[in-house]
Formats: sequence, structure tokens, C-alpha cells
Amino acid sequence: MVGKSCSVSGGRGDLTRGAGGLDWAMPVPRPIPQFHLYGETPQETPFDFVSVETIEDRARRGGWRIEPHSHQNLDQILVLRVGSGSVMMDGAESAIGPRSVVVVPATSVHGFDFHEGAGGAVFSFTSDTLREQRDRAGSIYDRLTAIFTKPVLSFAEDDRFDRVWSIAERLKAEIETDGTAAQIAVRAWLALLVVEIIRRSAGAGANTGPVMRTDAVMERLRRLIEERFRTTRRVGDYADALAMTVDRLTEHTKRVAGVTPGHMVRNRVVLEAKRQLAFTDFTVGQIAFDLGFTDPAHFSRYFRRYTDLTPQQFREHQRRS
Repeated sequence: MVGKSCSVSGGRGDLTRGAGGLDWAMPVPRPIPQFHLYGETPQETPFDFVSVETIEDRARRGGWRIEPHSHQNLDQILVLRVGSGSVMMDGAESAIGPRSVVVVPATSVHGFDFHEGAGGAVFSFTSDTLREQRDRAGSIYDRLTAIFTKPVLSFAEDDRFDRVWSIAERLKAEIETDGTAAQIAVRAWLALLVVEIIRRSAGAGANTGPVMRTDAVMERLRRLIEERFRTTRRVGDYADALAMTVDRLTEHTKRVAGVTPGHMVRNRVVLEAKRQLAFTDFTVGQIAFDLGFTDPAHFSRYFRRYTDLTPQQFREHQRRS
């Protein structure tokens, strides 16, 4: 009927008939869900965060399937003790069996299909919990990132899984009991868990999963931000260093990671401010100067805009916790 429309389901979208004839109305693509923890609203700048969930509790709720999603600021380590399933990470899929570990970097799109009865634990954490622990070769976190391109490790024929699971149980207990000096204990057990994973990864034939596709622009941008966040917060400076326009760089980071480059720079500045407020006795003015602010009041407004706390309030909160 002319002037009205009806729709016919089609593989390319909906076929609509209107006054102008037949036209394909392409469906609006759904964005990839991005969470803090699975199902929770993302936090702008989480800090000093470690959590644990059992695979049984999380997967059972969704019929043993965890839909593809990403975490803006959290890396994850999944320890599968029993059962099996598959993992999809950034388009690559691999089977996972009992006695295996999956390392999931922040912003990667990942999902799981478990067979009923799978069991284990998933640890989620912000990178600052590992960056301060280092030796001459660098931080533990730097070494963990080396695994990100091939993140599935099988311990099926390796007795070291028993040690990995023992450490995972101790870490889980410390997170859940929140006892004396729990923050120190949690960081220590998390570091030990990562060390065992790094050692396994260094062994012959350690990784059995798919090779993840790394994005060269994102890797270069992350390195640039790490090198320059103290001296510039201008997205244009990073775009120039990458020989890209600001619009093109923004489009790329939103497509690949779901965030803007400005967000990435801002998160790094705020994270460093939180570290120095929590773990040093530098004055707010000294921290502001170190981070490239010429005016402590400007730094305080900047910090409060993205944390809802003044620097002094954040420091006092950290010292009470």
C-alpha cells in the first residue's frame, strides 16, 4: 500500500516498502557491552582493586555462557580447575580444558562457553596492584602483558597447576576475609599467582590457545601515553606522534577499545595521582607539578572532576582503609 510501510526480515536487515519503492534499512549495530565486573556499570578510574568470583556462580546464571563483553580497566585471570569449554577473545576462539589458565587483558572483547559443571575462579584486578612489584627486569605486570598475545595456558600434564590452584585458593580467601593487612596479603598472593603463570608461559609449549590479534596503533598509543602523560594531556599531540588526525585516532580507539584517546590519557594521569596520594608523602602541590599542572588548584579540580573526591579526601580515605 503506497504511503505505508511493511517489513520483511532479511539477512542484510529489514526490507521496507514505502512511497519510494523497496529499500534496505540496515539494522543499527549493537555496541559491545563494557563492564566493571560482568554486568556492572564501568567505573571511570578504579584503583587498588582485586576481586574474585567462582566460575560456577558466574557461568551458571547465564546457562554456562558468558556473552562477549570487555572491561575498560580490569585485567583478569581465569583458573579453570575442572570441566571444559571454549573462550573467544578478540575474534579468536579456542577450547579450554581442566587445569588451564586464561589471561584476559583490559579492553579485549571476550566471552566463554562452559560445559555444565565447570569449576574454578576468576580474578579481576587493576594494573596498579602489580606495577609496583618489580625487579631489575621490570614490573610483574610488564611481564604479564607479554602473555597477552597468546593468553591460554594448559597445565594438563604439569604438576605446577596444583601450586597455581593452591595460590588461587589463598588469594580468594584473603579477598573474602578482609583480615589484618589484607591489602598487603592480597597483592602478595596475586603477585605469586602471576609469577607461576609467567614461569609456565616461559616453558616449552606453554601456550596452546590462539594468537590474539594485537592492534599496532593501540600499542603505540599506550606506549606514548606512558612516556608522555606527565608532559601533555592534549590528544592532538598523541595524534601527531602517530601521524593521524585527532578524529581518525578517536574513531580508531573507540572502535578497538570502546574508549577515546582522551579517556586513556585522563585515566593514566588520574591513576598516577592516586598512586602518589596513596603511597607517598608528597604534597598535593608536588604531585600537581610532577603531573604537569602549573597550578595545584587546577590539579585539584581536575582530580575531583573524575573521582568525585578532592586529592586530600582521597588520601584520607586510603589511609583509613
